[in-house]
Amino acid sequence: MLNISGLKLPMIGDKLVGGNVYFVDSGGTNAADGNDGLHPVNSPVATLDNAIGLCTASNGDFIILLPGHAETPTGTIAADIAGITILGIGNGSNMPHLTSGTTGSDNLIEITADNVTIENVMFTGSSSGTNEVIIDVQAVDYTTIRGCVFYQTSKSLDVITVQGPSSDYLLIEDCQFIATAAGADNTILFEDITTSTSNLNPIIRRCYFDYARSSGVDDAAISFSHSSGSTVGILIDDCRVFGLANGDAFVNPKGMAATRTTGMVANCRILTADATDWIETTDMLGVIDTYATEAGKRAGGELLATSLMPAGTAAY
Repeated sequence: MLNISGLKLPMIGDKLVGGNVYFVDSGGTNAADGNDGLHPVNSPVATLDNAIGLCTASNGDFIILLPGHAETPTGTIAADIAGITILGIGNGSNMPHLTSGTTGSDNLIEITADNVTIENVMFTGSSSGTNEVIIDVQAVDYTTIRGCVFYQTSKSLDVITVQGPSSDYLLIEDCQFIATAAGADNTILFEDITTSTSNLNPIIRRCYFDYARSSGVDDAAISFSHSSGSTVGILIDDCRVFGLANGDAFVNPKGMAATRTTGMVANCRILTADATDWIETTDMLGVIDTYATEAGKRAGGELLATSLMPAGTAAY
């Protein structure tokens, strides 16, 4: 509790809370989706979907997933209330854990409102369905995904997809992406958007991509599939990539026109099975202080070639 001139303001960790706080605990003795969710012991709700329905748009509401919370939704959870924060409490195996239980081409979470934050939650893709996406960002602004752990299965088509016509100011930071089986596609995919619109200024930073248990992914860690619109001003910074194979790339624009992705890849380190698994791009992505090491080669890695940079850009 923060006390300012006698006014007591609630805090969760280092976060000042201006709205309501709702608690979710699947293992709580009193947990039920008919509860008000306002007390972590006496009246928690049992599922995230129900807690979202209790929130008020743009009120700064928090949903607290309590330690050990676990659920396997069989349908898509709609994060459709603007301004909510979904915050998991717990460390390691005690982190709140959502596992996709869908059996068709469904997404685990669809973010359809602006200013939604998801933090410190563990996710596992489906083991029985086809073409699932764990989090689908649907043409909304200021989505933040922070400190989460994702296990990408062979049924997880992509982990995070960013849809058009425009999803601006996306922030993905401090996340772990672990592919556990071969057959998965991209990890983060910026999907096609309509002509003359753009995904503006997304940031992906301090993330770890591990493909050692999967023999790589079918496409790329970070991929773009635009045929008309564009992703403008992307920053991919301070990421670490391990275990790519089979010609799969860290960043792949999938052959799109040069004007459809602009931005920078900086301070990244990539360990791959062969020299094709780096950054497949001749477009407008600048590459700065980014090294790739082919397995079995010198430990220091090698600076990515200047041919991967826009004309006139120097290697650093």
